[in-house]
Order: sequence, then structure tokens, then C-alpha cells
Amino acid sequence: MAERLSYTDTTTNIRAVGDMIYNIDFQEAALLQLLGFTSANLKKFAVKQGWPSTKLEILEDVNVPFTTLLDESGFDSSETDMTITTGTGVYFRKGDVLGIRPTGTTTGDFQEKVLVTGVSGDVLPIVRGWGDTNGTAALTGTGIKLLTRTMPENNIYTTEHITTPTAPYNYTQILDAAVEMSKTEELMSRYGINDHMDMQVAKLFNNSGQEGRLAQLLHQTFYYGERILRASGTAYGSMGGFEIFVTTSTASTDHVVDLNQAALSLKDIHGVIRAIRDANGRVTHLVTGSFGFEKIRDFYKDSVRTVQEDRVMGSPAVDEIVTPHGRVRLVYDWMCPTGRYYFINADKMGWVPYRDFERKSIYGGNTNNPYDGTIEQVIGEYTFMVANPKSHGLIFDAHASL
Repeated sequence: MAERLSYTDTTTNIRAVGDMIYNIDFQEAALLQLLGFTSANLKKFAVKQGWPSTKLEILEDVNVPFTTLLDESGFDSSETDMTITTGTGVYFRKGDVLGIRPTGTTTGDFQEKVLVTGVSGDVLPIVRGWGDTNGTAALTGTGIKLLTRTMPENNIYTTEHITTPTAPYNYTQILDAAVEMSKTEELMSRYGINDHMDMQVAKLFNNSGQEGRLAQLLHQTFYYGERILRASGTAYGSMGGFEIFVTTSTASTDHVVDLNQAALSLKDIHGVIRAIRDANGRVTHLVTGSFGFEKIRDFYKDSVRTVQEDRVMGSPAVDEIVTPHGRVRLVYDWMCPTGRYYFINADKMGWVPYRDFERKSIYGGNTNNPYDGTIEQVIGEYTFMVANPKSHGLIFDAHASL
């Protein structure tokens, strides 16, 4: 009997379908390959129990904030109590040494250091001109930062403020596609095609080296996903994308920047990366489309270099730029919306399968079935998760001009 060959194995092996995405050129499916879409991503989010479920939930906690703002007028060079932003007094303790920025600013060298001697709501009794500094007047909105803590001998203890963990979550989304053809069409001989059904199913993932339809639909949830609960088996639901997790509320207005059709500048790029670094985050990659990729390469033309992306199978070559806040790898994504720049930590986000893409025959091919045809379905269910929103950022609505 002659051997029957096909573009893919004709088994229903689950991994054989999903792994086809890795056969596509990195530039065609950059995010799927970089962020991953296998169960290995559960390790990124430390998920050890309660999965699989149609809702993926993780616990996150944050360190007690180190910064606040002066919230009083008439703060002169000798005043011995200081009112700070409402609700932030709980972050500070007796013995804290605070630095006060230059008046009216939130950056720059500290113009004065003070010692906190007590806490009363959002009012801090202080010793002025701590160490080799002098009492200096400051305006409302001046930045204040905790520098260190010092305690006298025989102090009992200082209780620290306890933060409340948050629980970011997302829902799963079912994606499917089917290929239907008659037995005649399926068996018809074609030049260069040993199995027409296999070829058509393969195109759902790898279309002659390009990203297939199902791969694109999963890929696009990064940009356009909406978090909607599937309330019943007959209801529709979907996973939220990047912008569900990273907002001005969960991060800051320095992390998520609306340029309102202004041209992108180096200052904008460095501002977002600085905000992420100042929040103790790290940018591993900057994702953008064709125009943005060209613009950023031009910004860094004297410092761009080519490196191997070891997070991706085959370690493809990618561009890496040198910023004042560290090295960042550029990812060209042809599906990225124009005027948008995504600053991501690839180790803190990715797709997670509730059930991997699986190929199966849903109708036909049965001698007891009078239908003279075959239908092959590929179906999978995934969700998307982002940890630590302040480790990521976004610039959007940038004007598309060189």
C-alpha cells in the first residue's frame, strides 16, 4: 500500500496543532511567540491550584509607597508639622527621615531633610533641617520621599503599614474554525498537494509562513480584547487584552500617555521607561508597528544593535536599543495599531490555555452517516494575563509622521 503523506500529521495530537505557530517567521507572529500561549505560562503567574477554570485570577501585593506630596500652603522654613496628601499619612512612621524636593517640583535633589517624630492622620510632626540641611519653605505639591528610618535605643518596635493584595483576573475565550469539503473535493488530486484537508486546516495557523486565521484571532486579543464574563454555556464571553490591565488607574499617567496626535519624541519614550523603572519595574521589549519601528530605529540609529531573542524558539535576531534606563528590545508587530507603543515586561504577561487548540472531526467520515463529506474543526480556549501593571506602559494616539 502506498504511503499517504500530509503537510501535518493526521492524528488529533493537541500539541501538533498549536506548535505550528512556532513554524511561522518570528516577524509574522512576534507576540504569540514572545509571550507564549502554553501552560508553561502558569509559572509566570505562580498558579498552583484552582486551574483550569474559566476565570484566571492571581494575587498581587505592592510595597508601601515611599512618596507623597506636601498638601498645605504657608509651609515656611520653621514650621514643625507638615500636612501631606490625604490618605498617605498611614505610610509613614515616627523615626522616618524624609527628603523634600525643590519647591513646587517632584524631581531633583532634596532641598531639605526632616525627621518625623509622630504621625497624626495626614499631619506629620517633624524636626526641620535634619543633618547637614536647613529649613526651607515649600509650595503645595512639592514632592516628599522616605529616605531611611532611624530609631533611638530601647525603642519597643515600629509597626509597618500593611497593604491589601489585589486580585487581577481574566476570563477564557473560545476560538474555533472548521473546514468543510465533500469527499470528492477531499480526494481530488492536486499538483503539490497530498492532502487537501490537511492543507486547509494547516492554513488556520501557518499560511505559507504567515500567521493563519486562528493565530491572528488569538494574537489580536492583546490589542483589542474585552473582558466579558460568559454567564452561561450559550452566552458569548471574551478575554481582556493589555489595555484592560495597564491603565492610568492601575499604573499612572506617566505609564500610560496620550499624545493627542503630537509627534513621538525621545522624551516621551524615556518618560514611560523612567516611570516603569521608578516603580521598580523593568521594560524588556517595546512593541510597535511598521511606522513606529522605523521611527524608533531612527531615534537610536547610533546605538541600535542586533541580539538573539532567547525567549523564542530558534533565538531569532532582534534589534536592541540603549536608553538611559537600560537596554530594550524592539518588536515589530504588523498587527499593532498605528500610533501605539507598548512597553512590556515579557516575563510578566502571556496567554494561558484552558484547553489547547485541538483538531477533530465533528461530522462525516462515519459509515453510519449519510453525509458525503468531511468537516474538520480546530477549537481552543485561552485567556490572557498581565502581572504587575506598573512594569508596563503605553503611548497612544501619536501622530504618524517621520
